[in-house]
This record gives sequence, structure tokens and C-alpha cells, in this order.
Amino acid sequence: MAFVHDGNKRGICLYADELASWFKNFNRYSKGSEEQFWLSVFSGKPIIFDRKGMKRSISIKHSFISVIGTIQQGILKELAKGDRNQNGFLDRILFVLPENLNKQYWNKKELDTHISRDWQKITQKLIDMAYSVDESGNPISKEIRFESTAMRLLMEWQHENTDLCNQELDEQLGGIYSKLEIYAIRFCLILQIIRWTCGESSLDFIDETSVRGAIELIAYFRKTAQRVQGIIHESYSLEGIPTDNIKLYRALPDDFETAEGIEVAANFGMSPDSFKRFLKDNKEKLFENYKHGKYRKIILL
Repeated sequence: MAFVHDGNKRGICLYADELASWFKNFNRYSKGSEEQFWLSVFSGKPIIFDRKGMKRSISIKHSFISVIGTIQQGILKELAKGDRNQNGFLDRILFVLPENLNKQYWNKKELDTHISRDWQKITQKLIDMAYSVDESGNPISKEIRFESTAMRLLMEWQHENTDLCNQELDEQLGGIYSKLEIYAIRFCLILQIIRWTCGESSLDFIDETSVRGAIELIAYFRKTAQRVQGIIHESYSLEGIPTDNIKLYRALPDDFETAEGIEVAANFGMSPDSFKRFLKDNKEKLFENYKHGKYRKIILL
């Protein structure tokens, strides 16, 4: 990986089909060093590769390594072992959790050829973007500022996010919310560049449309972070709950009124009285009755 990054100093991507194989090798060379390496990479700090057996040391002035892969929900607790749920490592990971994980039937639908062709053109245009380098061959950053209205919108969102951080009692979630501010800015840039690639915007500044898109993405990843923390913490265990009730629980909105819950429960063959009993029996465990007739799920799956 060191030599690959040295050959492409703009950045590289590490794809791990099973992320477990990635983080389980963290202590392969020396305890804790691998985690600290990835913490530094997240911030784009300079990194030096100088391990035994290497022909020469490698220095990267502006590190940029993206990591993408898949992980089973049952292994999430492994990811949080050690200090990874305390030192901010887990805070830096964005999780995508599909709502419908049911196995799908085979079908004969095919992706329109123009979709893959257009996507290839978009990605190639991004790869071919011209850039300047210094005397050592390191890329020189180009600064793109925010349009005034876009900056105002981003500031308003940051103030709201700061309030959430200060109000959050869970230390892990508070840390995650804080890291989302870094991702918000990165998403703004990513969306602006993608829209420029598609001929929808310029690269003179980051506009309001890109900021709004970034805020929507952050809202999604905030939800998935909450769900992941719920899976990790044993205190949020669903052990002992019948499988049918777990399916119903997953189908319920995060916030709902009793009547709305009764309607969802009917799809699972549960009567109104049985649903009300389900709410009562699991109050404070699965549900928060924060207002008369209104409930909020405690475990976000």
C-alpha cells in the first residue's frame, strides 16, 4: 500500500470485501500503531512508511486513503473492541445500513447500458482533472470557497449540530456527531465537483445546492451511526424478544403515535390491544413514551 500511495499521491482507495480482515490485522506489526496510522490518515496528516524489509522509507506529505468494504452486523462488536469505540476510531467510519435486508428473488431486469456508460464518463473525467504539483511531486491543494448563502446555511447547520453534541448524554454519539462536521464539509466539496462533472455547476465556489445535499447525507449517516451504536452496546440487546415482535419493531417509525403504530402492527397480524400491551410491557426498554400517545424507539436498528 505504501508504494501504491507513493505512486499516486493524489490518493488511493483500499477495498476490503470483508472489513473484518482489515481491522483484525491492526496489531500485526506493533500494538496500537495501525489504529494511530488510520487516525492520522483521516486528518490528511503526513505519514512515513519505514518498516523492516522495505528497500527505502516512503514519505507522503498529504495522505489520502479511502477505505470501503462490507461487514456483517454480528461482527460490529468486534470492530468496537479495544479502544476503537473510545479513541475516536469508530467515529470516523460512515455506515450504510439498508432498511430491507430480505433476500430478493432472481429477476431478468438489466441495468440500462447508458447508466454504466455515463458513470464511466463521470469517473474518468474526475480522474483526468488537471492538478499542480510542487518540486517534490506532491499535489498542491486548490482552495474553493463557499458562496455567501451556502456558507450561511452551513453555519446554521453547524450551530444545530453543536447543540446536539452538547445535549447528547452518550459520549460515543457525541463524538460521532462532532466528526460529522468534518464529513459535512467534505460532502459539500464532493457534491460540488460531481455536479460540475455532470455540467450542473461550476468550480468557482461551493453553492447552496451542494450544501443542502451534504446536510441530507449527514442526516442519513447520523441515523445509521445511532443504529450501529445500538447494535454494539449490549445494553441495547433485543434478546428475549420474539422474532415477530422484532420484525414489527423494525417496521415502526423512529417516532410514532399509538394509532400509527396500531396500523403498522395490523400488517403483522397483531390486534390493537396486543400492540398496546406490547408498548406497555416494553416501555423504557424499547420505547420512550415522551408525550401522551406518542412514542420514540430507544433502539435504532
